[in-house]
Amino acid sequence: MVPVLNCQACGGLTSAARFRYVCERLTCDHCGAENPQTRVCAVQTRDIFVRFITAGGCSVQAMDLNLDRPLGPRVPVTSPEVLRRLLTYLGANREALCEYDRSHRSHGKGNVRITLEPGRKNLLRLTQ
Repeated sequence: MVPVLNCQACGGLTSAARFRYVCERLTCDHCGAENPQTRVCAVQTRDIFVRFITAGGCSVQAMDLNLDRPLGPRVPVTSPEVLRRLLTYLGANREALCEYDRSHRSHGKGNVRITLEPGRKNLLRLTQ
């Protein structure tokens, strides 16, 4: 469970790492609106693996933690650099990005474990 700000003005979810305190009020990272502290709630995070292939056409697919069940379809990505930015946006930490870089250079494919940040767009098209 992680704290998030549920913005009163825009309805966006902002994780605790991204909202700001200004004069005892919370400021939304999306729209800049001030919110009372009562707008903070706890949200369950989700750990997944992101399976990627960068050789011959870049694509990603979300997988469960056992790597035996896809959580959505294969999603095309324009380049390995865009894929790295996508992983960062979705919540990949430094170790996950190092694993991506290593796997991309040596094999052109691999799996990276990430904790999905709350309030992010469903760019992996998760169905479950």
